[in-house]
Amino acid sequence: PLDHAETSESPFEHLFIAVLACPECGAPCLISPNRYLGAAPVVCGSRTCSAHFRIVDEDQLAPLPAN
Repeated sequence: PLDHAETSESPFEHLFIAVLACPECGAPCLISPNRYLGAAPVVCGSRTCSAHFRIVDEDQLAPLPAN
């Protein structure tokens, strides 16, 4: 990853600031700054869960409808 960072457009492209447990299954989700601020939805990364939610006011989780 460090040797690949030199070729990337932005060295902070894959920056994560938190780990949050999915409210549906408890799997860990990596949270980027945009997700933490509510600008982007969080999608559970578990193979068995497809939960979508948004972080509201940095401390509340709002479920989003499945597409």
